Amino acid sequence: MVLKYKPKVFTENIDKIVICMNKWTNSISTKFLKKYEHNGLVKIITDFYLDKLKKTDEENADKIAKLLALIMTRIEFLKLLNEYVPTIDKLNLTESTEEERNVLKIQLAIAKSVRFSSCHMDALPVLLKYCRGDCLQSALHSLYKCFSATPENNLKLLINILLKNSVSFRKHTVCLATMVFPVKINEDLCHKIMINDQNDSIQKHLFISSYKYF
Repeated sequence: MVLKYKPKVFTENIDKIVICMNKWTNSISTKFLKKYEHNGLVKIITDFYLDKLKKTDEENADKIAKLLALIMTRIEFLKLLNEYVPTIDKLNLTESTEEERNVLKIQLAIAKSVRFSSCHMDALPVLLKYCRGDCLQSALHSLYKCFSATPENNLKLLINILLKNSVSFRKHTVCLATMVFPVKINEDLCHKIMINDQNDSIQKHLFISSYKYF
């Protein structure tokens, strides 16, 4: 009732209320919150947590990034995703600055949070830039989610590009292909990989992934 008739009471005490919002990391809570977007409440909370994301530890960074993915608009979240695209594969933790380690923490949190956003198809091209070095493992769950939410025709060209990446990522590319493509396309893709990719690890992974077709 306070939100509906006296929204200023809520916004004026936002610093006290957001303490309770660490548990608001599900779609039901955030859908309720977004009903009051017209009074500026969502923007206030978004700005609060964007600032907090830069100052918190890794565990809380994951929670904050998830909340931001749930409440931010598609355009806002894509802007955030683009802002923190990794520029290097691996950060030397022993020689890095505190600022560099903090940026990496944010990158890992954002990569994990993409799967909770409402822009899986639009986020996919940007998310692929996170699928490298330090960020690869954190981005994988989001990558699988984005792939499953993207039309097949949009993925065919992408698969060929992904097969030029590192060995570990090429393995995931094989799994992604078998997850989204029909049998005939996967048969052609497997045949192509067997001819062009002689890496033993890839060949073994290819056999395991294609075993279900026999």
